[in-house]
Amino acid sequence: MAGVTVDPHAHPDRLATVAALHGLAAPDPRTSRVLELGCGAGANLLAIAAAAPGVRALGVEPAAEPVAEGRLAIAELGLTSVELRRADVCALTEGELGEFDYVLAGGPAAGDHLLASGAPAGDAVLAACHAHLAADGLACVPSPLAGRAAAGHGLAYVGDAAPGWAVLCRDSRTAASAIDRAALRGLHFAADGDASTGGRDALLASALALLRARAPDTIGFRELRAALAAEPDALAAALVAGLRAELVVPHATPLRAVRAAEIERPAASPLTRRQARHGPEVTSLAHTVVRMEEPAARLLLTLLDGTRTRPAIRAEFGERTGVRLSPEDLDANLDRLGRLFLLAEVGGV
Repeated sequence: MAGVTVDPHAHPDRLATVAALHGLAAPDPRTSRVLELGCGAGANLLAIAAAAPGVRALGVEPAAEPVAEGRLAIAELGLTSVELRRADVCALTEGELGEFDYVLAGGPAAGDHLLASGAPAGDAVLAACHAHLAADGLACVPSPLAGRAAAGHGLAYVGDAAPGWAVLCRDSRTAASAIDRAALRGLHFAADGDASTGGRDALLASALALLRARAPDTIGFRELRAALAAEPDALAAALVAGLRAELVVPHATPLRAVRAAEIERPAASPLTRRQARHGPEVTSLAHTVVRMEEPAARLLLTLLDGTRTRPAIRAEFGERTGVRLSPEDLDANLDRLGRLFLLAEVGGV
């Protein structure tokens, strides 16, 4: 695919997390039905499906060329959980596509177009979101749409998915205006990459130290509380402070990086390997874009198809590059790829 276009805010886990923080339950992102309006070539949906095989995803895009490009990628990858259709997004206001747990109208392929299209297109997108949204479903739209006309389409504001992007629900539900501390007990947490200390909050500082020690994995609230021997309400208060200071990152579902040392035949996802063959940007299983400028690094990724042992990987790498890769260098590279969420679980590729 010509370009790797994903954004963490346009992902079911992000929407579910925002909903949880404001006291609303949400469908499990790992087994959800996802609709993306204005999906381009489907890069965002393919990345979601690659990381969560239980997801069923449909993308709608009015332009023929990106749909054809995306369908080619889907066929090459053998993905049966993703479908792309060519259709006018603004004409889908009667629920023609069915019911979905998550509707993404704020994906990077669609956002600028929606904002530039003006009020009629924005109203049609909001109508399409409402028409296709399950009773407990969530939608992601550009914030100007959420603030201008959402209420007129039976939708209510939940919270911000990211600067410029809002999460909506059906107006039959009411989200809390402030963070629901009780809801934190069902979430998983990571320290922000730049997090250093918790300031004067000793419990937050201890939590950050543990989260950094376990990075890049997340830690669930219960495990974090047990490890710190913390009182639940006190830990919730500390985490809220960390959220507000942008020191803590919450997730509705856990993230665990694959440890290369645990796997005899390391593997990257088929999507990641395909992307590595076409350019420097690849999508991680944590729904981030990783830029790999070195051709040798991308070649290594393409060799990780789950069939090769470490000696076989080293041998083929040497044949293709003329560079000897020592066992120690390979292990170091595999460890780095794992920490970037670029390695897949055995059997999950």
